[in-house]
Amino acid sequence: MLRERLRHEMRQADRDRCSLGVLLIDLDHFKEINDTLGHLVGDDLLVEAARRISACTRESDTVARLGGDEFIVLLAGLKDPTHAEMVAAKIIDRLAQPFQLGESARYVSASVGITVYPQDAREVEDLLKSADQAMYVAKRQGRNRFSHFTQGLQTQAQERARLIGDLRDALENGRFHLHFQPIVDVATGQIRKAEALLRWNHPTRGTVLPDEFIPIAEETNRIVQIGDWVFHEAARWAERWSAIIPGFQVTVNVSPLQFRAEGAASRASWIARLREGRLPRHAMGLEITERLL
Repeated sequence: MLRERLRHEMRQADRDRCSLGVLLIDLDHFKEINDTLGHLVGDDLLVEAARRISACTRESDTVARLGGDEFIVLLAGLKDPTHAEMVAAKIIDRLAQPFQLGESARYVSASVGITVYPQDAREVEDLLKSADQAMYVAKRQGRNRFSHFTQGLQTQAQERARLIGDLRDALENGRFHLHFQPIVDVATGQIRKAEALLRWNHPTRGTVLPDEFIPIAEETNRIVQIGDWVFHEAARWAERWSAIIPGFQVTVNVSPLQFRAEGAASRASWIARLREGRLPRHAMGLEITERLL
């Protein structure tokens, strides 16, 4: 029904020579409500969220739920594109107000992606995809905000899809390598530690830094395999340096995903590696992030 209504409003916008605004709304941290209070309470929150979103729109607009905690709003007959921003800001404000769920008040926020027909896209699926891309930008920027679709987002999405494909082959083809940053003992001036830094030697793009590919590796769950390779490669170097410098230590950065169930086999292999006897236990250190804590 949403797609039928979307096609109808697109035709109407063409006839009236105006625009159609599409807002994709995703509730932030909704999974925590389901996990802590149960799905029935989560359903009550969704019903209330739908009521609040509808209250921010006109009679001529359409509000639909895509599934899960995602909603779509169609803003028909848009003469001024800034009207979409006003509606998005109003929705974000209303959803940020406390939800009374049983005896407790709970808070959620919303991330909203905005796209406009015909400026941003001319097909139904392209419009929905554009709104989705804009919504994820709002998520990455900190949630509880809206973001507009731009052609730059489309380029980024295409580049990201290529990186996902290339990441699959990087391990098999030996494209990863480690750099080591020395850690100096200020009192003595001696190098006692080194931090292993992962680099990806891409066949066409050259060196790709972790800030660019680690989030993708985490999203696609390839970080466990990559982290496993990093640990064993770093251990190989630690073994060499420990034989020369007593007490030397190599540290590696560890993703939160490596501490979940998916990383159990890797962790077991790390411990087995340390128990082989050639490497002192203190020779390896794990760096964890604030996000993991």
